[in-house]
Amino acid sequence: MNFYIPKNDDFNKLAVILPGYVSSKDDEHLTELGKFLTTKNYLGVSFNPTGTWGEGEDINKYNISQYLLDIDEVINKSKEKFERNFSEIVILGHSLGGKVSLLYAARNKNINKVVAIMPPTVDSAIKWVDGIRVSKRDNPINKDQIIEFKVPFSFIEDSLKYNVCEEVSKISCPVLLIAGQLDEKVLPEKVESIYKKVNEPKKYVLIEGVGHDYRFDKNQVGKVNEEIGKFISGT
Repeated sequence: MNFYIPKNDDFNKLAVILPGYVSSKDDEHLTELGKFLTTKNYLGVSFNPTGTWGEGEDINKYNISQYLLDIDEVINKSKEKFERNFSEIVILGHSLGGKVSLLYAARNKNINKVVAIMPPTVDSAIKWVDGIRVSKRDNPINKDQIIEFKVPFSFIEDSLKYNVCEEVSKISCPVLLIAGQLDEKVLPEKVESIYKKVNEPKKYVLIEGVGHDYRFDKNQVGKVNEEIGKFISGT
């Protein structure tokens, strides 16, 4: 886990940051988000979901059901490590992580705010060929290294158990949904379709000049973080 610790030691708010599909906790937009959250006096924590990125990890264990359990473990470990019960817990995620953040908040009333950045709606089995989907990711720790994930069809079977557009109606805390004007992977209208199903209080933001892989552009990262800052600060 990556912990981003505020300079003021009186912090009592926790922000859990969720990576997207086979993405890393060390991706630039997530590390920048973690650092940014400390300026708002949040303890930020990010992690790699079970089955991804760690030495000896079994990709067959990677699915949304396990991802939701991982969040429970991360919150509990954060409480133990810093010896405090947090007065506020925020869940933030990008892409698949955004979808999981919504699903988690729908199941846990102890969540105080949710930020879903470009969350997809329905998963598709089209990209699974011969029972697997091969996805390649650059290693944020070693830019010259490409990591290949062979995600089994069991991932999509598990994903189809979760209909985010139906489940968001169970969320009782404030929700921020962020769409990118240039996003071609999760179109803004897909994000808006989730927004329409969310209860108040809620906010939808379409950010100009921002695409799905905004982590490669510091200016785009700054735009997204600015909107997150407004939301968690209540402005």
